[in-house]
Parts: sequence; structure tokens; C-alpha cells
Amino acid sequence: MKRHILVIAIIGLIAPAIFASPGDIDPAQPEAGDVPTVVHFDDLSDSFVLTGSGYAGLTWEGDAATGQWQVPGGGAYPAPPSEGYTTSKNITNSMGITKLGIGFGTEVDVLSVHVAAQGNIAGSTDGIRIQGYLDGEKIEEAITPWFTSIGGTAVQIDIDLYGVDRIVIESQPETGGKGYYAIDNLTYSVPEPATLSLMALGGLALIRRRK
Repeated sequence: MKRHILVIAIIGLIAPAIFASPGDIDPAQPEAGDVPTVVHFDDLSDSFVLTGSGYAGLTWEGDAATGQWQVPGGGAYPAPPSEGYTTSKNITNSMGITKLGIGFGTEVDVLSVHVAAQGNIAGSTDGIRIQGYLDGEKIEEAITPWFTSIGGTAVQIDIDLYGVDRIVIESQPETGGKGYYAIDNLTYSVPEPATLSLMALGGLALIRRRK
């Protein structure tokens, strides 16, 4: 009897994850899985302001007074060259703000992003780096080196910051203390929770020992 109860309990834990229909998942929220999420901005209109919009289930920081995430009018740089990526839109740090954050709402692994100079604007940065945070605290070791190969054509840079829930992109200031750039194809993944798998495996092992 106890064995039957344990099996039922394990099935109750696993079944919602296995049998959930697509309609049960909120597409605006990051979901755990092996397939990375690529935020490409192609469904946004020119000059769209992401700050405060909740776009893609993320928190786009900044404000109109000091600088914010925004789709430029007409595009800030040529299409990213990587095969398989979308190309029509990107976002910029308006007003050349040199520190601007993105919140994920849960712990994620931030993998890569495409970056380029923002058109021919005076003050386009020569370099950026990305700092990771978790639960409101800066993770000192979760910071990338400076990426300085930034020009008119977008290039993919590997971020590889794991176990963070927020990043801040910092740009090197140029003319007038501004540090303009544009990004596209922000790629991250949500780690699979290990607890459920461990509970299921432990329960199955217990059943086998009692046979």
C-alpha cells in the first residue's frame, strides 16, 4: 500500500510538467528548458520604447530622462551576419547611457548577444562589458571582459554568465560622456530544476529496494 502511495505521489509531481498543453504555459515568462530563448525584437515598431513595457517577459530598465532601451527609427546597424538569426530590428541605449540593465525575473544563464555601434552617431562606444547580479546583489566574479571589436557590422559576443537574474551592460564613454551601441539576438536559457528529477529518481530507487 505504501508503495502505491509513493508511486502516485511521484506521478503527481511529474505529470504536470510532462502533460501540460501549450496553452498552460505563459509565453511572456521565461520557461525552463534546454532550448535557449532568443530575444530578437523583430515584432516591434520603429522607435518603440522597451523600458516599462515588459516585452518578452523581461524588465527593461532605464527612464526617459537619463536613457532607456529603445528600437531606433530605421535601424541602427546592418543586419547581423549569423545564419539563422532574424535581422530586421535591434535596440539601442538611448541618450548613450553607459550603464543599463535587463532583469529576467528568475535565475538564468545568459549566453550571447549581437552588438554593434549605433549607426554613425558621434559617441558610439568602442567597448562594452556585462555584469551579472542575483537577488539584488552584484556577483563580483560574474563579469565579462571588455568587448572592443565593435563597429558598423554586428558581431556575436559570448557572455556566458550563469546563475544570474539581472545583467547590466556598461559601455565605454566617448564624445560627451556618451557610449552608444545597439544589441540584438539576446540569448539566454533557464536551467532545468534539479529537485523534481532527484525526488523522482529517489522514489523509484526506494520502490526497487522494497520489491
